[in-house]
Amino acid sequence: FALANAAVVAFYYIISKRLMSGIQDVFRGTAFLMIGTLCTLLVLIPLRGIQIPDNLITWLSMITIGLFCTVMPVFGVNFGIQKIGASRSALISTAEPVISMVVSMIFLEEVILPIQWGGAALIIGSVILLQLRSRTQPMDIVTEGV
Repeated sequence: FALANAAVVAFYYIISKRLMSGIQDVFRGTAFLMIGTLCTLLVLIPLRGIQIPDNLITWLSMITIGLFCTVMPVFGVNFGIQKIGASRSALISTAEPVISMVVSMIFLEEVILPIQWGGAALIIGSVILLQLRSRTQPMDIVTEGV
């Protein structure tokens, strides 16, 4: 599953870079992506059904999660891809687990084990090494010239 996820994310970044390279209004292009996803979900409702929350707290939680955990990250990724390219955006996004770990430690009082800190160090170290490599050669070889 991890390899399949990595392949799908890489495919998304490369396709997004290609499709949105000529678009000046990244906001509008990303909004169309989100609308396409919504249309897919609407088609699935008759097949899978839908459950509607029955209280205000659940609605507010869903809206907050939808905005901050889905909509804003998608817009951010697409703006990043447009500004710095697919390869660098993908590289920077690898720091997401480390950021999630630190945020959960601060706000949720999670206890981070030494092995988790070691994993975080490996992730940050690999990002730094790849950034040093990118100074000597271009990283968007795959997406350039197409």
